[in-house]
Amino acid sequence: MRQLLKFGWLLSLVLSSTAAANSFNSTAGYYSISAKTSAGTQTLQNFGVYRFIYDIDVAQHFSFKPSYSLYTISGSDGFELGYGTDIEFSYLPFTRNSAMSYQSPSASWQTYEIFQPYVSLSFHQRQYQSIQSNYAGLGLQFGSSYQFSRSIRLMAYVASIYLNGPLSSKVNEFQVAGGIGMQL
Repeated sequence: MRQLLKFGWLLSLVLSSTAAANSFNSTAGYYSISAKTSAGTQTLQNFGVYRFIYDIDVAQHFSFKPSYSLYTISGSDGFELGYGTDIEFSYLPFTRNSAMSYQSPSASWQTYEIFQPYVSLSFHQRQYQSIQSNYAGLGLQFGSSYQFSRSIRLMAYVASIYLNGPLSSKVNEFQVAGGIGMQL
């Protein structure tokens, strides 16, 4: 419950931002989790990682992306849920992250970068339902978005996340996902 309240506070702070071109993105994809605890090592692979991302353009080539991740995990012990918040800082090395526009009394135009490749550094926090333990760590992500229309973009990414937990436990996670975003 506390984590949900923290996320709600962060989301309300972000939504009140006055950034020029914000978008809401939703992705789904495949994950591979390798967990090492005092009880042993386990690897899980499945389709079932879902992210809800609020993308805030903070400069021409930089964006800030708070998000919430949800995992559906089916393993030998049955069904499991994992969830947590993510904070991502993205750099677009080749393109701008928002539209360029011009408006005068007689004419106006707006142009978008079609493909927007990016690299991101991120902080992640996870909790898994059955073990009631928190994990936190850093991640690296590579991806691209495709401006499908004026307000819709498609996206895909690969991410590698390294998390640490209690009693020297570690979780390494790999994600491949795609989704859709809507310009606000």
